[in-house]
Amino acid sequence: MSTGIQIRRVLPSALLVVLLMLAIVPVSTVAQATSPSPQPSLGEGDKPKTEPVDPSHTGGDRPVPYPRVAFGNEEKKEIEKPARVRAYLIDCSADMSKKFSIKEKDKDVETTRLAYVQGQVKLSLDLLRNNPQILFNVMSYGDGADLGGKVVPFSATVDGINQAKAWLDDRKAQGTADFFAALKGLFDDDVAEVRLLAGTLPVRPAGVDEKELAKDAKAAAIQDFIVAAVTAWRKAGKKTTLDIVGIDLVDDAKAFYKRLAKAGGGQYLD
Repeated sequence: MSTGIQIRRVLPSALLVVLLMLAIVPVSTVAQATSPSPQPSLGEGDKPKTEPVDPSHTGGDRPVPYPRVAFGNEEKKEIEKPARVRAYLIDCSADMSKKFSIKEKDKDVETTRLAYVQGQVKLSLDLLRNNPQILFNVMSYGDGADLGGKVVPFSATVDGINQAKAWLDDRKAQGTADFFAALKGLFDDDVAEVRLLAGTLPVRPAGVDEKELAKDAKAAAIQDFIVAAVTAWRKAGKKTTLDIVGIDLVDDAKAFYKRLAKAGGGQYLD
């Protein structure tokens, strides 16, 4: 019983000591500990704003999308758009071994159709160098190859472009000019831009049912079939554009490729 009385007497003494210690702490110290530093007020035009996020943007190396916050009248920057994919589809059929003359520095220089295509694609790739908005791939028909043995596009880095140039140097003129399956695959993959470089008229596409195109179809029927197919793909909502470069073509071949480029929403160039 006496122990309980002693505890009740000690507790008031302990509280008195604590109160005395608090009383001698400088007022300024208490104020600093309890009052936040004054912050400049935001005017109406300085309130934080969160810009809308492009759902396809993943924030660089971040795994999830994130908003960008702007203050005041800070100039808004465009959210980086996904890279566009460009595919070069080049004619490596047997007819590409034929020679023709081109003008170089006011002189006629003889070259093969394939060598000319290789040079044109290399020049185009050099213009893409270090462009983060473009991914590319190079495919061929005749030998049926594609860059790196895969259809995954390459970045336009020095290394990627050098790989493409080495691959182009290895191409040989062989096989037939059947580009239909490769072209359809590019449209199916929603590639943004296709650059077709052709030096001969196409043959009947392999794998097409005879009900769609006769087995012994003539050149005009084959051309009409391909143009109709590209037209249908675009009408179905495909956004791929098809530009065509003709190499040493005769007039009827030029007329066909002009029709095809128009059907693909692109342009034809000699």
